[in-house]
Amino acid sequence: MSNNYQTTMRAIHVCSVGFALAFLISSALANDAYLFLNEIPIGGEGGWDILTIDSPANRLYLSHATKVVVVDLNKNAVAGEIADTPGVHAFVAV
Repeated sequence: MSNNYQTTMRAIHVCSVGFALAFLISSALANDAYLFLNEIPIGGEGGWDILTIDSPANRLYLSHATKVVVVDLNKNAVAGEIADTPGVHAFVAV
């Protein structure tokens, strides 16, 4: 094999190992950034879809089958529901 080919393959190998290490280190650091603070009972059956946070209003919107549940994050409680939204998958607070 040529010297150029070996140099290229060595560089690819070093870069691959470097990217793998960077990914593993960043993943390990990201796991330490999350803490469980409390649990807010939402209720309802089935799964939930996309969550949206409205930071200025301090509200969390959870889409769920035929409704959007609104959670007041200051009170850690359900503030209300936006009903009659069949097939809702997401909600954007404007």
